[in-house]
Amino acid sequence: MPKSAILPLTHLHDGKYGEIPEKENEALLHLSDPMVQSFNHAIGEGLQMAISNLPPVEMTTHDQPIIISLVDAKIYSPQVTSLMDEVHNTKTYPRQCIESGSTYKASLQATFGFIVNGKRMPYVEQNLGQVPIMVKSKLCSLYGLSPAELVQRGENLNDPGGYFIVNGARRILRTLTAQRRHYPLALTRDTWRHRQELLSDKGVVIQCVAPDETVSTNVLHYLNTGAAKLGFIINKRTFLVDLAMMLKALRDVNDREIVTIFAAMRGHDTFFIEKVKQMLSELAERKSH
Repeated sequence: MPKSAILPLTHLHDGKYGEIPEKENEALLHLSDPMVQSFNHAIGEGLQMAISNLPPVEMTTHDQPIIISLVDAKIYSPQVTSLMDEVHNTKTYPRQCIESGSTYKASLQATFGFIVNGKRMPYVEQNLGQVPIMVKSKLCSLYGLSPAELVQRGENLNDPGGYFIVNGARRILRTLTAQRRHYPLALTRDTWRHRQELLSDKGVVIQCVAPDETVSTNVLHYLNTGAAKLGFIINKRTFLVDLAMMLKALRDVNDREIVTIFAAMRGHDTFFIEKVKQMLSELAERKSH
């Protein structure tokens, strides 16, 4: 933590104690940094990456092929719907939601593209509903306000944010204990034995995370025969593929090169090298048939 973020107690004996400071307390603001920064990424760069990775939906209706794609999406700042032209400030502030027992939220607007029978149609904008907004995030009405401006709006100048307001109550998200990303972890699980014949209870698990935070859990299963299979999930379906086949698919190498690579890692382990050769031989036999 930087020196400026240390929380001292000397201000309690200061003659100016109780006066509104010019700047917010940095030590208190740092308490919510992980939550606020994560939410800012989700509503900005993360949202755009998620949109770019969504495949278009293809369907046929009335014998005409239709392709629907999500072109863009945007989350707005919380605002009240005004039916009167003389209302100048339509922003919604967290304190208003706490006092009224409502949710601090904003609309999610999406833009869809359509291709009907090979002809591109005009874009269609659609409101997809309301999204809770984190207090003190970039979309929050308190973002960038000085302590004096916070007090003027009835807000707590020492509030670090990092939480949501749902039905007037402050709600904070608890992070679950998850496996470290991109880190192989050797485990023993009895449930693996019942998935497929010859699977043992031993394997190596790794969680691979894409830039858009999409998680894929891959498991390198150890078989009772000494061989190995790679398990992965695609479209909610689990696949188990021989390790030798995966090595051939991911890299243009021959059997000798594969054995040489494994021998460089554990050349002293004759059992290990023999099992690598056995997997390659079994793969070659299946190809010949």
